Amino acid sequence: MSQSIQFYVDFVNEQIDYQVQRSEHYDKQNDAVRADAYRKRAEHFRQLAEFIQQNCSQSLSPLKPSVYISPDDIKNLPQELLNQLNISDSDRSDFQIIEAINSVGGIASIDKILIAYYHLTKEIYDRQKLMAKLYRMSVKKMLYSHPHKKGIYSTSEINESETKGVENNDD
Repeated sequence: MSQSIQFYVDFVNEQIDYQVQRSEHYDKQNDAVRADAYRKRAEHFRQLAEFIQQNCSQSLSPLKPSVYISPDDIKNLPQELLNQLNISDSDRSDFQIIEAINSVGGIASIDKILIAYYHLTKEIYDRQKLMAKLYRMSVKKMLYSHPHKKGIYSTSEINESETKGVENNDD
């Protein structure tokens, strides 16, 4: 599950539009019960969109410029274009690590990353090599290390509210 927050905001906005259209349709049909039900759902979706935007504003901010290709950059590109790109095996490995971290919620310990990587690829990644790769990825700003706890990495910058939750969780 490597979708961006904006993907889900767009989905919620589409649902708002749909609910409003259906409520207008049933208003024309003089079916007040169904029209009201669609209006209520539209309002719930509006509240959800507002909640997402307020609580994920950091994630919705424009991305910092980067010279490195990310998995989102190549998503949904035609194969002809992918063949033209200079994507190495190391880059593909980076993308799989990012996908593994995203599959467990976007923030994970090295142990969790090893497990998620195995579930994703059915390959066992050497712990020392993974640690070195995670460090290099964090230097490139492809990943972010936890500011107060070693061995915790995230696919997005870690804000202070997230650090408290991880510090108190000693799994």
